[in-house]
Amino acid sequence: MATGESAADLARVFGLLSDETRLDIVRALAERRFEKSDDACLSFSELRGRVGARDAGRFNYHLGQLRGSLVEKTPEGYLLTDEGVTVGALVLDANPLARLA
Repeated sequence: MATGESAADLARVFGLLSDETRLDIVRALAERRFEKSDDACLSFSELRGRVGARDAGRFNYHLGQLRGSLVEKTPEGYLLTDEGVTVGALVLDANPLARLA
């Protein structure tokens, strides 16, 4: 997310991350992105397994909520958008503000 994001943009991102399943999806894709940046994609089943979602329909719903903003679907699988990479880095860093103190 670029400097100068509007309050509405931040509210949208926080809204997307307000569900535990969606937060886990972003976390799993961020982990993949930062462990293997050359192959950051995960298939639906790989991603669902990493998230630990039992209900495929519910998982698909939450994945769909993230698509287009934080997650994109490619022929190879799912990966984070540029905005998703930024948000994912913050999600992985449990306390980013601690470094500022």
